[in-house]
Amino acid sequence: MSDKHFYYLTIELRNEFDNPNNPYNKPEIWIKAISVLNTAITDIGHPLKIDFSPQLNTLIGGRGSGKSSILRFIRGVFNRTEDLQELSEILLDHNDFYKRESGRPKKGVLTESSVIEIEFVRNEVLHKVIASNIYNSAQQEIKIEKLNDTSGYWEDVTDEGYIDFFEFEHYSQKQIYEIAQEPNALRERIDKAIDGIAKIKGERELIRNMFLEKSTAVRTADQLLSGKGKIETRIKDLDTSIKKLELSGIADLLKAKEKFTNEEEKINQFKSEIEERENSLNTLANGIVIPDIDFSSFDAGHQTILQPFSKAVVDSFALMKAELNKLKDAATKIKTDFESSVNTSQWKTDYDKNVSEFNGKKQELELEGIDAINHFEKLNQEKSELEKELEVINAKASIREADKKERERLQKEYLNVSKSITAKRREFVKNILTGDKVKVNINPFRNQTDFEVRLRRILQRENSAFQSDIDALTTLCFKGNVEEKIKDVREVFLRIRKGEDVSSVVTGHFVNLVSELNDAQIDEIELLLPEDEIEIQYKPTSGSVFKSLSTASAGQKTTAILTFILSYGELPLILDQPEDDLDNRLVYELIVDRLKQAKEYRQLIVVTHNANVPVNGDAEYIVSMDTDSKTLKVLHSGTVEQVAIKKEICDVLEGGEQAFEMRSKLYKQM
Repeated sequence: MSDKHFYYLTIELRNEFDNPNNPYNKPEIWIKAISVLNTAITDIGHPLKIDFSPQLNTLIGGRGSGKSSILRFIRGVFNRTEDLQELSEILLDHNDFYKRESGRPKKGVLTESSVIEIEFVRNEVLHKVIASNIYNSAQQEIKIEKLNDTSGYWEDVTDEGYIDFFEFEHYSQKQIYEIAQEPNALRERIDKAIDGIAKIKGERELIRNMFLEKSTAVRTADQLLSGKGKIETRIKDLDTSIKKLELSGIADLLKAKEKFTNEEEKINQFKSEIEERENSLNTLANGIVIPDIDFSSFDAGHQTILQPFSKAVVDSFALMKAELNKLKDAATKIKTDFESSVNTSQWKTDYDKNVSEFNGKKQELELEGIDAINHFEKLNQEKSELEKELEVINAKASIREADKKERERLQKEYLNVSKSITAKRREFVKNILTGDKVKVNINPFRNQTDFEVRLRRILQRENSAFQSDIDALTTLCFKGNVEEKIKDVREVFLRIRKGEDVSSVVTGHFVNLVSELNDAQIDEIELLLPEDEIEIQYKPTSGSVFKSLSTASAGQKTTAILTFILSYGELPLILDQPEDDLDNRLVYELIVDRLKQAKEYRQLIVVTHNANVPVNGDAEYIVSMDTDSKTLKVLHSGTVEQVAIKKEICDVLEGGEQAFEMRSKLYKQM
């Protein structure tokens, strides 16, 4: 078989995707179809149904035929507008389209009965995402179903966040133009495509939090340490005063007095025990007497018989009372004898001597203005408390040194992890654009816009205030190696906090602003590090050198960004008229080739006015919208080999006949 016949066969097999001999592999995720029912721009009661190939699909038709509306419906159902947040005009345009029809002039294309159904294949499982009761992208009822291959029935999917698994990328010509003006907008998209970078970013955020924690710990320790010298001086003063009192003799007398006081308390407790027993005997004696029985109601004969018995009992208890009174008197004597013995003992003599000497010394010191007892006790108590506080401070000082070293280590580690992210980005862009006319440079920490945004966020001045100061700090940071110069920026803030003169760098108003920052904000300044700059360069001709995209024409800028977007990724890619700023040569030489490479591993859905995209891009499926219809309608669908499709391409697309001539030349060369 000749190469030419093999090529034709490949084209034919490719367009029959379910054929087991198809030369391409199915992507893991792709959009299979969209159905739009009951909108202001479709026939009521009859859904508009469009199928898609897993590879390159092109939507063609005259201007006003509604090609871009199909893509807007897809964006609206999935509410994928986060990439438009910085593009207010494009976001407003989307919001005015994907909402219920209202207002004058009327905006919105949806009705209360609108239903949009999108079939999505994910990991070879067919799903349906159905939007109904739609007010706008953020306010609609979403139902997800998946087809059970075994039973053949659709099953509801209720897992939270399941819709987020249906990922795709969507770019309009306006978005590509805006990215061309600010290539740094590609950074998040680049990061999303790099395996493992999300984990590294998570590690960097953890390091950041640990740094802030250590900063707080060091400040807390510093506050304690700031009072250490004062505490040490006070302890010395207290020690001097205590020693003076001890030398006066009052301390020994006070200690002896405290000893005698404790002993006296024990003796008095013992006396109280004796008194308790004495009182118990007295209470028992008074309570032991028992009254006789009242025999007034008894018969005289019975009274005569019983009364002697009861009287004997009463008399016995009376004798007991007499004995108890004797015991009580004995207890009283015991107490008296004990008190007398104690009062005449050597202990009492020594006790009285201590009291006399102590009172004499106390009066002597009071004449010097010192309240001996209270002063001595207070001094000792204060000294004890301060010594405990000093122990805590010394322990904190040791920990503080460890925390300070760890804080410095974390700051270096934060920088190193940021540099590893830069290295990942550089490696990624190096591998995807080898030998191209477009080159992407990752310049470490050189994004000046990001620097200003981050700095203003920390200062809580996210407007245009202090612009001259911000500009001065930006110049200071980016005039040289940012990794080193950022230290000079941090030093300006630290010098302001110390009250040093920085008038050669910033104004007095800015100094006042920084002086009011809290410690947490200063910590953020110490970690301040601009993002990498994404610089895109291009070659105007094959023989020229690479030039910055900032000097390129609108078409060259669009070509460069579009080339980069098509260079990597596996998610479905939706492009809305990406070639608007390009001439046929650029489309044919650069974009078509990229489309043919990209469709081997991802689905592409492209709205286009340029015939080179479907013809020389070898589109697997072409949908031609009806330009003459008042509502959205498909005029033809199929492949470029079909006569009706070929005629439509030549009639409504730019460079149709020329595109087929190029294709014919390619076939003849094979």
